[in-house]
Amino acid sequence: MCLIHSLISFFLLIETYFLAVMLLYFVIFSFLFYFDNFSFGLKLAQHVSKKSQFVGTKFKLHCLVEQSAEQVDSEGLLFEWLKNGSHQPLISNSHLKIESGDDESSLTIFKLIPEDSGNYSCVVRTRNLGTHSTDRQSTVLIVKGLCFVFIFLQAQYVARW
Repeated sequence: MCLIHSLISFFLLIETYFLAVMLLYFVIFSFLFYFDNFSFGLKLAQHVSKKSQFVGTKFKLHCLVEQSAEQVDSEGLLFEWLKNGSHQPLISNSHLKIESGDDESSLTIFKLIPEDSGNYSCVVRTRNLGTHSTDRQSTVLIVKGLCFVFIFLQAQYVARW
């Protein structure tokens, strides 16, 4: 009888320990899930991670700040567009245009060429010196098209004249 009583006590102790461990795991994973879905700084909205377009078309990317933990005024955010991990920001020219507003920025590339293929990143930072927050989103652009066909057709058109 004493052996049975000891075994029952042992299994109850193991069951209590198991429940305590399960509760601890639940608390830890709930905590991690909460902070994984909570941003302490800037957070950019969802974006397209890969885009394919044809040669000669116009390509446009948007970068929108979805949330900001600190209050920033219209002068408080700095947007930069980078290509292929370069540290040199892209600048507007006759082939591409960058427009930035209070909480958004866009990159437009006119008349795509094969060399425009690459990884484009939008980086947003706070300009405040007291707090520093940053976020980045990237989109891979693949420019498709038979540029040889265009060259061939252009050569035929010129030859007729």
